[in-house]
Amino acid sequence: MKDRILLDVIATFANGPQDLFSIYFDSNKQKKHLKSENDLLNHLQNIIDYPKDSNLKKLSLCFYCKRTDVKKYPAIQKVISNNGKYFFEDNEKLPLNKISAVVKEDVFDEMLKESDWNNDELVSSAINKVKRTIH
Repeated sequence: MKDRILLDVIATFANGPQDLFSIYFDSNKQKKHLKSENDLLNHLQNIIDYPKDSNLKKLSLCFYCKRTDVKKYPAIQKVISNNGKYFFEDNEKLPLNKISAVVKEDVFDEMLKESDWNNDELVSSAINKVKRTIH
């Protein structure tokens, strides 16, 4: 792997297919994007190929690098602390407290159909699953 750092990216959009790609950071010029989380996210948003009417909703990131690279580059540390997930609304990164609300909504949508909302037992079960998911 030499001094290369590999980043796998999955970009999810409100409308349109997901974009999957990999980036190698193997020069100092490229590694400058790893100085901060904002530098990295701005770089990714600039290179993602998607129609401008298709809002970015989520980035899933996975680094392949040496342990020394994790210590050296703050952006890698931040990605790891976020479990590699970044959520967006109107192409702007959401703050953590808003993300938990988005995750709760997604979990409910996956667990309950519209007709299930009238069944107290199913709703109660879904609430308990959400509580276990976010704690």
